Amino acid sequence: MAEILNRHYANAVGTSGTTVFTAPAHSTSGTINRSVVCSMVICNIHSADITVDAIVTPAGTSTEISILNNVTIKTGNSLEGIQSRLFLQHNGSNADTLKVICDTGSYADVLISTLEGVN
Repeated sequence: MAEILNRHYANAVGTSGTTVFTAPAHSTSGTINRSVVCSMVICNIHSADITVDAIVTPAGTSTEISILNNVTIKTGNSLEGIQSRLFLQHNGSNADTLKVICDTGSYADVLISTLEGVN
């Protein structure tokens, strides 16, 4: 599978949370496919401060791993929650996911840059 740069986004993320990225499957069934999350930017689109969480759920589990926990983003500001690399994978039958939750209404816009197909 060829490596590809991609972007994933969600606008107006709210209190129920939104899965912004799910590691894609390899074109060959049963083969592990790895992805690199290069950056994640979350923007507060509300007229008041918001608090956000970002959670990774590893493939085939119900385990939730906090990447951001109760982080406040001031009115009109953005936060780069991942500035380096986060490796996620699709293990051939299940995928890692990255979800963002906003504590107030639906006031977080999220943009994620990825490199997919890294094996």
